Amino acid sequence: MFFVYGVSMTIAKKEAAKKCSLYEGAHPNRRELSPAEYQAKLDEMAKAKFEKMMPQKLSHSLSTPSLCAQYIELAKKTGPMPWTARSLPQTHGQG
Repeated sequence: MFFVYGVSMTIAKKEAAKKCSLYEGAHPNRRELSPAEYQAKLDEMAKAKFEKMMPQKLSHSLSTPSLCAQYIELAKKTGPMPWTARSLPQTHGQG
């Protein structure tokens, strides 16, 4: 079995959104970020997460390496998100 592994900006943005606060500063000087400030902060956090991300499984189980290549090409055509992918064989323990 084969899987497509890679990193996805979509996943990085979801993870960044969980950590990104709508507020800035400590209690006495705490203020709410404007939508533009929040978006800039979110984009910066997502970019940092994307650059540090380890490859994750992006596809379901595929039977041949050629299907992995087809999956990668289809994913590149269907979305404008920056991502990288490579196919790796699944290992079944020590043999």
